[in-house]
Order: sequence, then C-alpha cells, then structure tokens
Amino acid sequence: MICLADFYDGKRIFLTGHTGFKGSWMSLLLEQLGGEVHGFALPPVNRRGSMFEQLAIGSRIASSTYGDIRDSAALDAALSAARPDIIIHMAAQPLVRASYRDPLETWQTIFSAPSTCSRRCAARAPAAPCSTLPPINVTRTASGSGPTARKTGWAVTTRIQRPKPALS
Repeated sequence: MICLADFYDGKRIFLTGHTGFKGSWMSLLLEQLGGEVHGFALPPVNRRGSMFEQLAIGSRIASSTYGDIRDSAALDAALSAARPDIIIHMAAQPLVRASYRDPLETWQTIFSAPSTCSRRCAARAPAAPCSTLPPINVTRTASGSGPTARKTGWAVTTRIQRPKPALS
C-alpha cells in the first residue's frame, strides 16, 4: 500500500480553485504531505473572512496565482511556471443560482479547464509519451447531488446514502 505522504512528497502539484473552501483544505493537506503546491484561482470572494486568507495559505504554498481558469494564456503561463507532476482541478462555480444564470461559464470552468490543461502540457512536450504527461484529477463537489423540482423552484438534494453496517 502506498502512503499518501510518500506519494505526494516532493511532487509539484498544480491545484486549480485553491482559494475556495475545499481548495484551501486541499492546499493545506498537500502542503502537509510534502507537496510543492502551485495554486491557480480567482481571488477569494470574501477576502477577509475566507479560510484562504485567514490561514494565510497563499504564503504557505509554493505559489499562488490569481487568474480565471477560462483564460488560456494565464492558465498556460501558470502551468509553464509550475511544471507540474500532478494537476488537481477543483475550480468550480460554487453558487448554484449563478450557475443557472450563466450555465456556459459554469460548463467552461468545470469541464473545459481540464482539457485545456492537458492540451497545454502535451503541447510543451509533443514528442513525449503519454505516460510522461501529468495526471489530471477533476474533483466535483456536486457529484452526489442533483437538482429536484419543487413548487418554489429547484433545490439540490443529496443522493449519497449511508453505508449499511456490516453484519457480524
């Protein structure tokens, strides 16, 4: 069995969405496991009250770059500077109502960015075999949720069920 600390120790990790709630936790975890974390995200929405700012995560990780994940030039520059071994994509549209108002922006943030990351990494090493390109982990928070219709509008409800206890 591989220990997480052994796996991440010394690896260069490009983490999108590092200023968000879950991205902040992931930044701290990866940093504690010995990873060299390079974050790329929009600035925190609530600068004073965000976990990212309160725990000074930007100063704890190798680099913290503010940029829009849909801006391919900014994303490419950050990827070039980070030279990642691993890419973890956590950037998202965290506000459900905003995602309904602008579904294209939400789609581009969640699904187009991993494709852009992989194309950029492949373009920098066109002769390299696929096995040398960094793996990309796409993490979605709504994977266990889905919208349901109600008289007052849409609601997101969880579909994840508690595991049944094992019989002894």
